[in-house]
Amino acid sequence: MSISLAILVILGIAAGFLNGFIGSGAGVLIVPVMVILGYTQVEQASSFAVFVSCWTALFHCIPYYIRNHRDQEWICAVTLFIAGAATAHLGVAFAAESAPLVTRLGLSFSAFVVLDLFTRHERKLSRLTVEESAVRVWINPQANLVKYIVFGGFTGFLGGIVGSAGGLFLLPLLVCYAGMRVKQAVYACLVMMAGSSASALYGQAQFGAINFELGVPLAIGAVAGGVLGCVAMETASEKTIRLLVKLFLTEVGLFLLIWGILS
Repeated sequence: MSISLAILVILGIAAGFLNGFIGSGAGVLIVPVMVILGYTQVEQASSFAVFVSCWTALFHCIPYYIRNHRDQEWICAVTLFIAGAATAHLGVAFAAESAPLVTRLGLSFSAFVVLDLFTRHERKLSRLTVEESAVRVWINPQANLVKYIVFGGFTGFLGGIVGSAGGLFLLPLLVCYAGMRVKQAVYACLVMMAGSSASALYGQAQFGAINFELGVPLAIGAVAGGVLGCVAMETASEKTIRLLVKLFLTEVGLFLLIWGILS
């Protein structure tokens, strides 16, 4: 195995682990690292790896929704899947037709806005008593259908632009405005990204050739890493997941800001 191939596989493992652990989309790690390492056709390579990673995660998501079918969480998942699938290819088209500076600065702004919302929500939760925070309140998915459609469509569109599938943007919105607990939101993000990644892959096929030479090694690593990430997520604390979400929102915001200015 050549050094470059090994780097791609290792990057895929790390990105897939992150995807399964916090429902972020593997692209939030693949895109910055590949740009820094000087790879070209980043979006064309990441779209395939993200697609494979997100669909692999369904093997963990589907049993979760079967176990919790009485809570009707599957309604949220299906709605988000459809919403993400409806818009991600539009994000790819928008990125292909727009000035890179506009898209990257817009995405950077979105990342920092979502980060601010998530941080404010954390402060609100910190004021709750132990008893209040421990109580699990059932959220009626049917009462949030409009939110799921808007959030899934919006973040799927953003994911199509940046090549990440959009989960990193979606998770804070579900936690802040749909009343989900963090791990519930991770599963919902993974299902949404199954739809958005398929849509984005279709978009890449329409607006630019998919780079399988780079994408396949990334995807192989992302599958292995994604399985480990999903297993780790189930045993991790919500505090750890929240911390990583904030960390990578900051990373994505700064990277896109710097990339936009320097490009």
